[in-house]
Amino acid sequence: MADPDEQEAERPTLRETAAKKTRAVTSATTDVMLDAFDKVIGSIDSVATQQQQKAAAKEEKAAAKQERKAEEKAEKAAAKQERKAAKERDPDPPRQP
Repeated sequence: MADPDEQEAERPTLRETAAKKTRAVTSATTDVMLDAFDKVIGSIDSVATQQQQKAAAKEEKAAAKQERKAEEKAEKAAAKQERKAAKERDPDPPRQP
């Protein structure tokens, strides 16, 4: 049978066992935290991308609306000029009393 003192020397101390468990837990916790951070960052990026797409769509819509208004204004101005030119070419005949 082995000497009890030799068995005691081969057995890890409580401190060594606790240190090994702490390292294992710390490593696992670090992995979990890194995964969580990656997910959060991915989520933030996704939301930011969605917001950018919404803003771009809104800007495009506003630009199209502004362009339509400018075209309508130009058409009205052209029609007014045309009426004015037609009036100058063909003045109203004198009215008969």
